[in-house]
Amino acid sequence: MLEVVLESGVLEGATALEVLNGENTAALVGPGGTAEVVQFRDGADLGGGRYRMTGLLRGRRGTEDQIPARDTGDLFVLLDDALRFQAATSEITATRHHRAPTI
Repeated sequence: MLEVVLESGVLEGATALEVLNGENTAALVGPGGTAEVVQFRDGADLGGGRYRMTGLLRGRRGTEDQIPARDTGDLFVLLDDALRFQAATSEITATRHHRAPTI
C-alpha cells in the first residue's frame, strides 16, 4: 500500500493484465534524485487529492536497488503518458535512439 497526494489530476485503476502491459507506472523520487519505478493496480480516492494505491509492483525497470531508499515525503511522478511511444506498423523494425531527460 502507498498513499500519495496529487497536486492535480486523478488516478485510475487498471486490471492486472493492463498493469503488466505498462499501465499505471510512476516514479518515487527521493531528495537525492534517486528514483524507484513502481506500478499500481488500484488507486482509491481518499479526498483532497489524496490517493491510496494497492496492488503494487515495486522496483520496475531495473530500479529494485532503490526500494530500501524510499521514505515518507518522496516525490510521486506519474509516468504513464511519458512512457508511451506510438509508431506506424511500417516502423516496427526501425531502429530508434532515445535520450531520456533527467528527473
